[in-house]
Amino acid sequence: MSSKERPSDEAETFVKALRLIVLASGDYFILTGTVSDLVVEALQQHCEYLAQAFRSLLGNSVSPLTLPRLINSLADCKLHLSRILTYLSTYALTSNDLENPDPLAFYGTSTKALSVFRAECEKLHIDLENSISLPSFHLLITGQHMRMQRIDGFVANVATTEQYLEFTRLRQRARLLGQPFDIWLARAGLSIQRCASGSDVIPIFAYLVTLCLRDVIDLALANRQRFGIDLYSQMTAVELQQASLGIRQMKGYL
Repeated sequence: MSSKERPSDEAETFVKALRLIVLASGDYFILTGTVSDLVVEALQQHCEYLAQAFRSLLGNSVSPLTLPRLINSLADCKLHLSRILTYLSTYALTSNDLENPDPLAFYGTSTKALSVFRAECEKLHIDLENSISLPSFHLLITGQHMRMQRIDGFVANVATTEQYLEFTRLRQRARLLGQPFDIWLARAGLSIQRCASGSDVIPIFAYLVTLCLRDVIDLALANRQRFGIDLYSQMTAVELQQASLGIRQMKGYL
């Protein structure tokens, strides 16, 4: 392969992040090599859809991405607002290191952010009580359960202790955060400024986009259950493409 044909370091970094998300669904235990280029391409295509959707929601403003702005942009996307609430209840917002949040900073910052979140939802008359009541969203929940069942099955029947420990570390890294997310933002054409420390919601946005990518896998697994397809076989590009199309047709998703 000539130097012109070699993927750039930036492209490799982004592709590696996508491969980790696929491996974290359980494919880690059945692949003898790396995730296929076709599967990665299917996720890349879904990334392009997400970029277009979020670009439409957030508009062309170059102002810092604040929590109120993000909530306003997602006012009709209750599933993602529920996910923001979960994030605010779980992670500190003062660091990009989601695996090692500062416990002292967590309490003050996340409590303040939760207050802002609730006040903004109240102002916009957003009720999250039945945010995932639509049948299409139930498929995502089913798929999430299938993913966890799939992982548990592999861990119980296939994994060695060393594989389990490595898989646990892999799952912690399987997200768009830091450089991979910055690459996605640039490719998406989203000119989003970071706020001052303590109020930056870029990690929340990265969390949402990561979950949107997991949704493709979860819907593919839910479809396997519906059609009686082996839960423990390797993910395919066709499955992910069909799931991506299904998500694009979900009312109230994005």
